[in-house]
Amino acid sequence: MARFGLRSGLLALAGGLGATAVMAAAAAAHGPLASDLATTASHFQLFHALALALAALAPLPAWGHKAAACLFPIGTVCFAGGLYSLAWLGVSWGLIVPLGGALLILAWLAFAAAGLLSRFS
Repeated sequence: MARFGLRSGLLALAGGLGATAVMAAAAAAHGPLASDLATTASHFQLFHALALALAALAPLPAWGHKAAACLFPIGTVCFAGGLYSLAWLGVSWGLIVPLGGALLILAWLAFAAAGLLSRFS
């Protein structure tokens, strides 16, 4: 039986985030849940699901995969989830959206650093 490792887990998580992003985009575009804010959230969620998949497949050092495993999903859930909550429930979670954005920025910086450092190791 195949071992379920970090890479497989990241790809599965990316797939789940991507699938729910498409569902959210459909809800944001049609019917009673139509919302520009939710559309923005679904775009960010989909882009960062792809980033997570790319990070899983990239030849990064282990710490690069671990940083992606933590920062991309948590940042995506905080950022997009906060926007969905505001758009569809009218509920603001305070600083959750800016916190999610900051985590996504850190994820991209960690991804860049891991890529640069892996090239020189």
